[in-house]
Amino acid sequence: MKKEKYGLGTIAFILGIISAIFFWTPLSIPHIELVISITTALAIVLGAVAISEKQGVTMGVIGLVLGIVVFSLIYFGGEKAGGSIVQKQTTPEVQITPAVIQEQVTPKSTCGDSVCDSDESYSTCPQDCSKIEEVKKIAEEYHKTHTYSLPDLYVCSNMAGDVRNLIETQGISAKICAGNVEKDLKQIWNEKTEHTREDIFEYFNNMNHAWVVAEIEPFTYIAVETTGGYLVWGENATTDEVKNQLYYSGYCFDSQKQFESFIDARTNMLNMCSEAINMENYWNNNYAGRILTTQASEYKGRMNQKEEECLSVENEMKGLLT
Repeated sequence: MKKEKYGLGTIAFILGIISAIFFWTPLSIPHIELVISITTALAIVLGAVAISEKQGVTMGVIGLVLGIVVFSLIYFGGEKAGGSIVQKQTTPEVQITPAVIQEQVTPKSTCGDSVCDSDESYSTCPQDCSKIEEVKKIAEEYHKTHTYSLPDLYVCSNMAGDVRNLIETQGISAKICAGNVEKDLKQIWNEKTEHTREDIFEYFNNMNHAWVVAEIEPFTYIAVETTGGYLVWGENATTDEVKNQLYYSGYCFDSQKQFESFIDARTNMLNMCSEAINMENYWNNNYAGRILTTQASEYKGRMNQKEEECLSVENEMKGLLT
């Protein structure tokens, strides 16, 4: 039996191993790229010849495969793990960051192009953004992040105070108003020539809502429903948007401090006068028209004191609204 020769196969195997080692190991050898290219090419050629001539077929196959793998990685893979081989030329990769995405999605605004862009405002670009556009944007943006949970003057007054501050920050004058946007309290009040304590109590008790009015032109205002995030126009306005003249008949305050004083005085008056009314009703049902006993006399003294306190806070309220 003829003994197989291993010369060419062994050489191809050794060259394949060398090219692989050089390729995956970082070496500071001059012209390393050329060395790897030559050893790879020889491994492929000699491996093929060894297989054809049956001179170390197994070794030749391994050398041939190693040569082909390294050759493919060099010229088609474009990158080498660990070493410094010739790189495949590609278009430089752009790092995508939030700032890049924002720049691609949002066009840059230009102040003076007669368009109120999303990043412009009345204070930064008044030639593009009108006061009414700015007020509407503030109301809508505020409504997106705030929920009106309870139909209560204290809740809506807090929201009105927030929106007023945002509007004033943009250089637009604004006031906080209180009243009732469902029934005309002033008309109800004027229909009577005389008013009882109960009438006064109901009048202020029905002032259960707060909103904002913003000055869009000198002495011209637009109402803002801060709990809903929209503008409210007067009945005579030529618009398809919400109209309600009662938003323009409330009591309005120039400062947050004045409005808070009104809220405190209203709360104090309602509590004080509610007690006075209850005591008066109790007197009428239990003591009026009867012999004045010691107990009745003492009760009457307390009732008169409560009525005086109620009258005092009523006058305070009237002073705030004049």
